[in-house]
Amino acid sequence: MSDRFPSIGHVRDSIESVGGPTQIKPVPINIAPAGATATAIVSGVAGKKIRILAMVVGTNTTGAITLQDDESSPVALSGAIPILADSPFVLPFCEGIHWGETTAGADLDIKPDGAMSIDGILVYTEV
Repeated sequence: MSDRFPSIGHVRDSIESVGGPTQIKPVPINIAPAGATATAIVSGVAGKKIRILAMVVGTNTTGAITLQDDESSPVALSGAIPILADSPFVLPFCEGIHWGETTAGADLDIKPDGAMSIDGILVYTEV
């Protein structure tokens, strides 16, 4: 098989970006209900942006979440995303695009619109 279409079992852990390959990083999401308080799911890295590549989240309570950077001076990266109880929300991986990015050095936060338990996984890269 070619590099363009890897064989089953071969998974790349980097993608090409300007300046060379960039490592893909998964992080679990496990947020306990705490009201409408933003929770950092990825800590910021000085001089780097956090770029969202894919995400799956679910909750047992119907509500909405917003992706944002830094709770101290939040910048919304999404509008309010409605999530139904027991129905996961998916941002699929699409090679060559991303779903948003933080400003350099900022945390990536999830902010629920109320007391929600949020679980899932985020796939991101630092650029």
